[in-house]
Amino acid sequence: MRERVAKMRSGLPGVSSASRSAVIVGRVAVALIVLQTLVRGWICLRGFFYLDDIAFIGRSMDFPVWSPTYLGLPYNNHVMPGGYVWAWLTTHLFPLDFWPVALVMIALQLALSILTYRLLVELFGRHPGILAPLVVALFSPVNLPAFLWWAAAVNQLPQQLAMVGCLLLLVRYFRTGRTRYLVLGPVVLVGGLFFSEKTLLALPLLVGVTLAFFTTGSLWRRVLQTLNRHRWVWVSYAVVAAGYLAYYLIKVPSPIQPASAGHDVADLTTQSVFRGAIPGLLGGPWQWVTIGAAGGRADPNAFLVVTSFLVFSAVVAGSIVLWRGATRSWLVLLAYAGLNLALLARSRATFIGPVIGTEYRYQTDIALVAAIALAFATVRTTGDFPRADADPLVPRRSARAWLTENVLEPMRAAGAAPATSAGLVWVAAGTGAGLLLASSLFTTVQYDPLWERNPVRPYLHTVRSQLERMPAGTLLADSQVPDQVAWSLLFPYNHTYRMFAPVLKASQRLAVGHTTEQLVVPDQNGILRRALVAGPSAPPGPVDNCGWELGSKRVLIPLRATATDKVAVIRIGYGASEATTLTLRVNGDPVDVDVHPGYGVIFLATPGPVRGIVVEPTGDNARVCTDEIAAGVPVAAPASAP
Repeated sequence: MRERVAKMRSGLPGVSSASRSAVIVGRVAVALIVLQTLVRGWICLRGFFYLDDIAFIGRSMDFPVWSPTYLGLPYNNHVMPGGYVWAWLTTHLFPLDFWPVALVMIALQLALSILTYRLLVELFGRHPGILAPLVVALFSPVNLPAFLWWAAAVNQLPQQLAMVGCLLLLVRYFRTGRTRYLVLGPVVLVGGLFFSEKTLLALPLLVGVTLAFFTTGSLWRRVLQTLNRHRWVWVSYAVVAAGYLAYYLIKVPSPIQPASAGHDVADLTTQSVFRGAIPGLLGGPWQWVTIGAAGGRADPNAFLVVTSFLVFSAVVAGSIVLWRGATRSWLVLLAYAGLNLALLARSRATFIGPVIGTEYRYQTDIALVAAIALAFATVRTTGDFPRADADPLVPRRSARAWLTENVLEPMRAAGAAPATSAGLVWVAAGTGAGLLLASSLFTTVQYDPLWERNPVRPYLHTVRSQLERMPAGTLLADSQVPDQVAWSLLFPYNHTYRMFAPVLKASQRLAVGHTTEQLVVPDQNGILRRALVAGPSAPPGPVDNCGWELGSKRVLIPLRATATDKVAVIRIGYGASEATTLTLRVNGDPVDVDVHPGYGVIFLATPGPVRGIVVEPTGDNARVCTDEIAAGVPVAAPASAP
């Protein structure tokens, strides 16, 4: 009995201390996740649809959700049936409302944060050392733009969820050997591939982590262990990857372009690594430069670039000096970043240029991989892994002894360092996590006004409210929206009929082959104005004080040039002696138009090209005169009202 009590007393302080530490880590992690959800959720809800989002909305109105054409339709070389389903459901359930999209993005980010924490705990336990990696994964500005912008989040949030999910399942398989983890991994990979082809990069990450920390010996021996002992893991993933790649290569236009010049690749590397990734992983870039109408790219000054590189180098070097095996972790990060950079250099960078390296949405997942690498390089894995030959970090005793003797002991003597190793770990972990958090929050707050000022929100809200109050009998013309709202590259989704399709009734549109006397078009601010037509006009008519006389006989009215628009709007301003019906022919198709006595205007939408108009005789005594005929695109008449 005495021996049992003695053992309990001797073990109690250590157990109690470890338990308290684990509880504190858990509470801090929960607080970090809640803080990230609140901060990024607040910024997200202040944003709005932007650029490609508008194309997603337009496409979702063109097809039923089950259409194979819709689900298999590539978008900028992306295969994303899962994203299309998300867009279709959101658009049809909550037309042109951003808040449901934002709530789903916030929920996905929350799920990713929780899953990342679970992965770190599975590998390292509730050790204080996981807090800094958790802050990097949760708050790094590298993954901020892709979380706020729906067009990026729809690909990259599911991709990162799949990456963390696959890695967590692999670790649990190594720990338990249960078949369900072996099977679920490829299933999760398939789920990620429904949203982004870049999910395939999870496979080299899984292989890299396995080689670095779940095999032993030389590199060749590690490769053989990986292939032999875990063959069914890789076979299951290979089946999924091979099937997906076959479909992608056959059905999707390749994003791979001819290689850029060597100096362009070097410039891209400099921009991406030294001005983009490294500052971002330390909570930078602290400064942004505006791109487009909303959002920004990293723009650290030279001092911040050099400082962040020195700090990052110190962290890497320090971990290697203190831990045998830390080098392997950084090599995994280097290999993943190199692969990501190579893909960027042969795709988007070939036509955008090296500056794309500072646009974080092209390297979002680097933050997640860097967080995992930092954890592997600074914290020992915990527990047993019966299904793998784990190779955790080993302390370098000589380096630690020198550090203790020459640095820590003098600091402890001066009262500037904790007296215990546990206290030292907490100080180091807390300081690192706190500095990263403060830096990341500062940069995040700097980004908010760039994202919140989105010009799409006031334009869309104005047009939508005006449509709801549009006078009866008035129709909306299909016109191009301002460039700051939607670029011409988004054609045809940069037109009002496509952009407002979710809320625009058929009875409010000027359909092809139909006419109206009251046509409106939004101006640059979204206010509905009376429509004019910009395009070739007819020459003056031959009849004095009338121009072109319509109704008494068949008249062919040519245009000075051809209106080449796919769908042209014809505007005819007229004066009539009495009510009658005109029969117009454009490209051979007859359209009957009622005119009233006095002055009026007719708008007709017709397939182009338009070279002229034929007006058939009315068969009555009405006399209709016009010298105002033009065909082309509708434009807003300044300072007019419907």
